[in-house]
Amino acid sequence: MRRAVTLATAALMVGGIATACGGVQRQSLISGKSAAQVASLGSDGLAQSSFRFTGTGKFGVDTSGLNGIPAATLQALQSALSKVRDFSGSGEAESSHRISEKGSIGGRQVYVTIYDGTFFSSLDATHWASNDQFKQLFASFDLSSSDIRNLVGQSSDITDLGPATVDGVQTEHLHANLDQSYLSKALDKVFGSTTTQYGSLLRAALPAVHLDRGSVDEWVDADAHIRRQASDARISIDLGKLFAAIEQQLGQSLPPGQTLPSGTYAMTIQATVDYRDFGAKITLTKPTVDPNAPTLSQIFQTFGGGSSSATP
Repeated sequence: MRRAVTLATAALMVGGIATACGGVQRQSLISGKSAAQVASLGSDGLAQSSFRFTGTGKFGVDTSGLNGIPAATLQALQSALSKVRDFSGSGEAESSHRISEKGSIGGRQVYVTIYDGTFFSSLDATHWASNDQFKQLFASFDLSSSDIRNLVGQSSDITDLGPATVDGVQTEHLHANLDQSYLSKALDKVFGSTTTQYGSLLRAALPAVHLDRGSVDEWVDADAHIRRQASDARISIDLGKLFAAIEQQLGQSLPPGQTLPSGTYAMTIQATVDYRDFGAKITLTKPTVDPNAPTLSQIFQTFGGGSSSATP
């Protein structure tokens, strides 16, 4: 009897110590896994779970390498591009095909919802437009398409930089450099094997586009959830090759005596997205289309100096 009491007391003491220390430790899902395996687990978790997210980024264009463009035109271009230099957003995902986001581009509010392959946009989250021209792009959209596993060429290109803390959460830091093949893979992701006008034109112009640098980083926690993604890229475009490819693809050429701008210009983009609240109960409602609401293309046109009726 005394032995039983002693064992019971010991069990209670152990239980109390475990509770004080935070309870039973959960087994890490990524412990002992290779960088590629951790990336794969994180990708699957992002595609299969609901969550909330916030993101920030910067977009830049260097036009110093362009020739044959009037100074006034070049200045107007730089002014228009400077208005969309910074962007930020926050949102939530019920699933990989139902996502809602409130974003700010150049200080202007834009709301977007992707609902089962249909892309909706709004300036006030009340009057929504359906953007059919983006249907093919977003019909194939899933959140895991932008992760490190799908962006790199080979799994061996992913390296593990070791443990790191993100917002108080212990994670494993993964890194990969992107190469030129990323651009063609991105086109294949959007257009597949179809021969749409946009797809054919972009593929024809691809030799004019060069990925000067590109990298993507991910931080994956013990539950195989991606807590943060960061990307950095610089792309340069040769205008001479670009216009030649377009002329050949469209079967048209310039009239005698006319010339086109030449040289190169470069685009840079840096973006960071933080994820949280995995598995939260999130239910999105499909927006009702207002035929008078501006489309996304019309919204973007206002960044060039037009007016906007946005109601933040």
